[in-house]
Amino acid sequence: MIIPEASTEFLYLCKNVQKIIWWMSVDNYAKSLALAYLQTYTNKLFVSNPIIKKFNFTDNEEIFHLVQSRYALDFLRLNNVPEERIQYLSDYLEPVFLQKAKNTDIAKKEPIVAYNPKKGLEFTQKIMAFAPNIKFIPIENMTAAEVEELLSRAMVYIDFGEHPGKDRIPREAAISGAAVITGKRGSAANDEDVPISAEFKFNDDEAEIPNIVKKIEEIFEDFSTYHAKFEKYREIILNEPEKFNNDVINVFNLKPNNEIKTVAFLQSGERGKVLKQVTEREQYLKAIFRLGEEGDEDLEDIEKISFDDALFLYSNGRIEKFVAFVLNDDEKEIIIGKLTDFGVSANDIIFAEVKR
Repeated sequence: MIIPEASTEFLYLCKNVQKIIWWMSVDNYAKSLALAYLQTYTNKLFVSNPIIKKFNFTDNEEIFHLVQSRYALDFLRLNNVPEERIQYLSDYLEPVFLQKAKNTDIAKKEPIVAYNPKKGLEFTQKIMAFAPNIKFIPIENMTAAEVEELLSRAMVYIDFGEHPGKDRIPREAAISGAAVITGKRGSAANDEDVPISAEFKFNDDEAEIPNIVKKIEEIFEDFSTYHAKFEKYREIILNEPEKFNNDVINVFNLKPNNEIKTVAFLQSGERGKVLKQVTEREQYLKAIFRLGEEGDEDLEDIEKISFDDALFLYSNGRIEKFVAFVLNDDEKEIIIGKLTDFGVSANDIIFAEVKR
């Protein structure tokens, strides 16, 4: 049973199970403790009910820990958690960012600074007041695709928040080609979780604001030079899905089965019948994913996923082929164009002709 650090009360509801805490946000652990005590006493429940039991570092029970960041690892070590009970398991970005990363056109970048209004807003507002000539755009009330569109245009992303773990938006900004400027709180203080040059990290001190603004203006003036300075960071981010898969295999001692390759299928038609013919023809293939279709009764055991997720699984080798049901050659050309635009090899597209 794997529980995030903010919900450790669930660890004590079960017995005879291996219990693991996945530390995604160190700061949220402290907040969850404070909130539990506050709610208990505010509601006066302590008269008849015990305080909600949360994990504490004096527990004798053998609880294991997964850490998403170096920041979390250092926190566990500080609290004397034995090394043999800690393993690294981070995360990765959504496919909408990773699929488009290689096609970023820096010539289309604009002198925009994106920021997250939920992180370090008070200090960010001071920066904005000091530089009224710079355009700042908040990342709020946006879908993943809308965030990607903004970051693909922005030259700079700033984040002076707490950085309670290896935060997502700084990585989204970097992989979208933006220069990233952060504070030095939490995970931003080390070079593993936020592996950017020290010239892009500033204390959230008012005396530093002129230097921060100066750095933003320098990036605007010579963006191609500064863009190159984030190449290592982008490479690390692109490799995160593969690293995650390898870490999962290592943590849980899994043995992946590479003998049977899998396919995803799309479009409508006599799916059950035709799909069976395709997989019999390509004997090493097994259909396990369908894209956006409700499915026939005989295909209910095949999982339905989104197109973006299918592309991500293909990029990681978990989908070998795409099967498309078509009526004619025109439909073939449309599907080939759509899939190859997203990096799918034409050799990995199988067509099954159906009659309507």
